[in-house]
Amino acid sequence: MLDFEPDSWVIYVGHAEIPLFSQATNSVLYSSFDYTPAREKIALPSLSARVDEQTHDFNDIEQHKFDWAKKIVRIEIEPKLLQSEQIGESTYRAFLKGTANHYGVVEFPSDALVKLGFLKKTVSRKHAWEELEKMGAL
Repeated sequence: MLDFEPDSWVIYVGHAEIPLFSQATNSVLYSSFDYTPAREKIALPSLSARVDEQTHDFNDIEQHKFDWAKKIVRIEIEPKLLQSEQIGESTYRAFLKGTANHYGVVEFPSDALVKLGFLKKTVSRKHAWEELEKMGAL
């Protein structure tokens, strides 16, 4: 997660733990990235820093993560939210399924899951799809 100042400079880079499903080993792999406060101003990447105009999947991102570092990647996901977890005061982590049947985690600002249509209302804590459905949040 990146936290921004109003003039679009990065204040800090956040922590993320990303479970990925490997079809090769038929298992879940975990990636973990730690956060650090920015000691100097870091400019945001421009929208022209795209990898390409193609739609990719979580598996593509995992395979090319070093080649695509600091680039914007277009990803296509299923409209169903599998899990939602509040990980900060105004940050949520969503477990999503890509259209090519690979799974990944994406972090969003507090109301983005509602604005994007994944949830009807923002919910706190961690909830699986079934719980979100019972709560009327989907």
